[in-house]
Amino acid sequence: DKDLVVVIEAMSMKMAAPQECLVREGDEGHCVYCVDTGFLNVWKNVPDSPAVIVKVLTEGDIFGELSLLYNAPRAATVVAETDCILWELDRDTFSHLVKNAAQQKRRQHDNFLKNVPLLASLDDYERLQIADALEVRNEPAGTLIIRQGDSGDYFFLIQEGACEAQKVEGA
Repeated sequence: DKDLVVVIEAMSMKMAAPQECLVREGDEGHCVYCVDTGFLNVWKNVPDSPAVIVKVLTEGDIFGELSLLYNAPRAATVVAETDCILWELDRDTFSHLVKNAAQQKRRQHDNFLKNVPLLASLDDYERLQIADALEVRNEPAGTLIIRQGDSGDYFFLIQEGACEAQKVEGA
């Protein structure tokens, strides 16, 4: 996947020694990390108590992204428990990649919605509001999507594939 290659090429390797603090709760976020090897403890401050470990990070885990996504202070402290190899992605690159991905997703959803006859009367703004709210679900054949009589909490559009609808008389 082209996007994955871009992310990998933008990352730089970082070594962390045991007890090295990589992220401190309350600090501004400057990067996101992906754990290649090692173990890291995620500490959370608790009012009127010592900080507690709320999670242990290991190979494949990502941390630090929430601060960048929401432009908020770090929500926890992350300290290496063992020697670690991490992959670091800076704020600017992360923001650029996330924004590009979000814009691409929005365009794809909008193009799909333009071809839904039921939504033909919507203007661009209304259609883009729906595009931003769409959640794609992939369901294997035979999966029950809606049961007759259930509350209508969701509105489904079939983007690809086919569904079968059955009405049960007297239900």
